[in-house]
Amino acid sequence: FLSGILGFSEADRLRHFDAATFSWLKGREVETAGASTRTMVPFAVDLREDRRWVAFATAYKIRTAAFKEGFQATLQGAVARHGLFPSEWQVDLVTSVARVSEWLLEHPDVSTFIRVVRYHNPTDNIDADRADMRQLGADRKEEKYVVDRGRHLNLEGNSEFERKIQGIQTGDLDITLIARATVGHAHFSTRDHIDRISIEDYGEDFEYGMELVLQVLRDYSESRATSQNPPDRNSGTP
Repeated sequence: FLSGILGFSEADRLRHFDAATFSWLKGREVETAGASTRTMVPFAVDLREDRRWVAFATAYKIRTAAFKEGFQATLQGAVARHGLFPSEWQVDLVTSVARVSEWLLEHPDVSTFIRVVRYHNPTDNIDADRADMRQLGADRKEEKYVVDRGRHLNLEGNSEFERKIQGIQTGDLDITLIARATVGHAHFSTRDHIDRISIEDYGEDFEYGMELVLQVLRDYSESRATSQNPPDRNSGTP
């Protein structure tokens, strides 16, 4: 495992409170430059070859998309120094199948299902979808399933639907579901509903923040390994 802090510095202008006049407006302004709790977040990486999960906290100016871009740029810069191919190192946000199932329980009347397939990371498993993409020189494959007004897609307990969403938990594809709601429509997107967990507020103690994120990563990595390789129930192994 590896822990660290990712962030950036920024220029800012601070105004000191003028105690003599009891006024902020008359206070002295000072320009500062550097990183802060708003622009830095702790992260942890499972370096094992068969896992490579990443967990990270978010901050005021580093949300999910910003961390993904920043961490990916860091990785690509590092592997370039070692003469590796930057395209082999990407950061994919993941969503567990359980999150999709939970959403479908609340929104069963799905009228639109969109599936966007990307190459695996790394590209060592070329299935039928990726074979089609390779033949056509495409980077992505998009499928869209829609029903007429008043009907809904047959998704609950559908093995074909379950097969088509395998890959969201490894970041290999994105899905969008649109369901009819009481008012308007309800949307589910794997880009927005990524796996999350709440942690304790670590304030300015980034060392403690790294410990919290690392523990979350360890638990998540083990749970994913267990779900992908369930124990033999006849062996008595816990």
